[in-house]
Amino acid sequence: MQLMNTSHEVSSPSSPDHLPLTTLVNETTNPTVSVTQLKELVAFNELGTLAAASYALHLTQPTVTRGIQHLESTLGVPLFHHRPNRLVLTRAGKIYAQYARRILELYADSLATVRGYVSAHDDAAHLHIGATLPGPLMLLDRMQTLPHSRAHGHTHASAGTSVDTLPHTSLDHQLCQPNQVIPRLRHYTDALIFTSEEIFTSSAVSDSDAIESAFIGSEHLSVCVNKFSDLASRHSVTFADLHDQQFLVVTDIGEWKKIIEDNIPGARFMYQQDLSSLLILQNSSVFPTFISNLSQDEHSQRDDRVTVPIDDPANRVDVYGTYLISHKKKVMPLIRDMTRLWPSEMSTPD
Repeated sequence: MQLMNTSHEVSSPSSPDHLPLTTLVNETTNPTVSVTQLKELVAFNELGTLAAASYALHLTQPTVTRGIQHLESTLGVPLFHHRPNRLVLTRAGKIYAQYARRILELYADSLATVRGYVSAHDDAAHLHIGATLPGPLMLLDRMQTLPHSRAHGHTHASAGTSVDTLPHTSLDHQLCQPNQVIPRLRHYTDALIFTSEEIFTSSAVSDSDAIESAFIGSEHLSVCVNKFSDLASRHSVTFADLHDQQFLVVTDIGEWKKIIEDNIPGARFMYQQDLSSLLILQNSSVFPTFISNLSQDEHSQRDDRVTVPIDDPANRVDVYGTYLISHKKKVMPLIRDMTRLWPSEMSTPD
């Protein structure tokens, strides 16, 4: 969940940021308002009608009407203009709705953080893993299918590499935005995030808040072209050699999207939402596609396709495992296994 901005100017003890405990628990100055009532108000404010709000909350319209009217009565402040057949928020109602959203965001954050904290410190719990690019998750998916006594496939690791240390993991295949890496780690949403940027931070609150990164390996692209293409006989190509081509590309490819768009002159990219859609189109077209040393096993290689490595200075993304230093002991066995099993660059065709 995206965190709300909680930064404030320094304020005096009498400001709303520093209300004394006696005020906070005093029922006369803080009337009881339920979370459900806040949700009803926020839904009404953002969706505009009682019907839409009730539908979004899976409640009946009379239930929502009673809830927000009770809220108005509890606060003792006019939140609505009571027009014929409809309610309209007053200016005060809109202001309170904005505060209600912030309260709900903080409430959701608090639940996610405390649950994440418990999970992150439970040795038996699943290791929640995110990424800013998809390749490392594809590799980890394959690692989870390897026999625990032997590693095999397109890797530089020798047979017999152990993966006994591989923990139980939960992978979030919806990519994390780079600016959310630090908040997600510090709120225990993920114990480990694969990033293309090396991150080191000092502690913001305590030693348990500090973050570091460990280098795992590099990802490189190759291009899959029709065997009758002029490029099919090449031992390698540069991005410039791919000029004016039309490519089938998966939409969510993280940093690679900017790299290919910036470095291939005149290219057109037909983005597909998921890999399965791309493979269906690939099987019925001659459009080139991209493949990496991490995703190569995700593509079904056909007799009419040739994989040609891209030899270009821009064709490299370094991948790091980024984590809270307090979780280093828990995540390092997985990082070490991934480093050993990291696929090398794909070789040039014979």
